[in-house]
Amino acid sequence: MKKTDRWLRSLVWGFVAMIVVLIAIAGAGNQTTPPRGSVSLSPTWQEALRQYLQTRQPGLENQLRQSWQKRALVSRQPRVQELPLTEAPGNERNPAWSPDRRVIAFSSNSVDTNGNRRLDRNDGIGSRYRIWIMEPDGSNARPAIPENEIPPTVPIGDELYPAWFPDAGILAYVISAGGVTDIYTVNLRRSPVEIQQRTFGLRGVRKISVAPSGAGNRF
Repeated sequence: MKKTDRWLRSLVWGFVAMIVVLIAIAGAGNQTTPPRGSVSLSPTWQEALRQYLQTRQPGLENQLRQSWQKRALVSRQPRVQELPLTEAPGNERNPAWSPDRRVIAFSSNSVDTNGNRRLDRNDGIGSRYRIWIMEPDGSNARPAIPENEIPPTVPIGDELYPAWFPDAGILAYVISAGGVTDIYTVNLRRSPVEIQQRTFGLRGVRKISVAPSGAGNRF
C-alpha cells in the first residue's frame, strides 16, 4: 500500500511539472521581438522625441537661425571705434590725410592755449582759421605755417581747404581775406616754409584738389 502511494505521488508531481513547462513555453511564444536592423530607443529618448515633434515651431527655428547668421556676420566684420582727435571749443573742418598717411591737415579756429600740442577742451578760440597738422592719433598738433614765417606779401586771413600734393611735402590751401579767395601752396619741407601764390583775385572758392600728377589744382 505504501509503494502504491509513493507511485501516485510521483505521478502527480510529474504531471504538475509538465503543466508548468507547457505554460512557460506558451508564454514565451507570445512575446514579440523587434525586427532585425531596427534601433531600440529607451523610454526616456522616446518621450523626449515625441515631445519635441509635438512642440516644434518652424517659425521660431527660422528666427533663431536668422539671429545666429546676423551674429556670425557681425563677428566677421572689423570693429570700428570712433575716437575724437580734437576736443577744442573751436571749429575743425576740411580734414585731409597726407598721401603717406603720416599726418592729417585740417582747418581750425582753435588755439593751443595750454601749449600741450593738442587741441583739447582747455584750449581757446582764435580770431581766424589756420591750417593745422597733427598725427593720426591727434598728438603733435601745430599750425602748418608758423606765424613768424608768413611773409608780409601774404595777406592775413582764414586759411581753408587744405589739399596735399602727391609728395606729401607741399600743401595747397585757400586764403580768404577781404572777399578774395586765392589759392596758395606751402612747401613744408623748407625752413622757413616757402609760400607761393597760385591765383590772383579769385572769389567764391570753396574747395580745391590737386591733380594726381601734382601738375595743377582744381577748384
